[in-house]
Amino acid sequence: EWRRKGLGRALLAWLEAQRPDVICLQEIKVASEAFPVEALAGAGYHAVVNGQRTYHGVAILSREPASEVVLGLGDGGDDSQARLAAARIVPMPFYKRPRS
Repeated sequence: EWRRKGLGRALLAWLEAQRPDVICLQEIKVASEAFPVEALAGAGYHAVVNGQRTYHGVAILSREPASEVVLGLGDGGDDSQARLAAARIVPMPFYKRPRS
């Protein structure tokens, strides 16, 4: 679906123009194995993906690698709807106000 609708190209173009450090995507509607991880890596992004074909699915794209990745609620219950991905991403550059 990503290739058919040109979403992969549109996402890569947007990332190139905006250059966010982290972006969280929901309703990606593609299986994890079909998500364009390699193309994103070529653009300088790491991807954490909890995908599902046709419905739902989430992803985290970041310039720094993710650690402590959790896919699903992590409670051992059924997470067949692929609605949650969580990760720690450090170091993250944040704006720091100068001291006055």
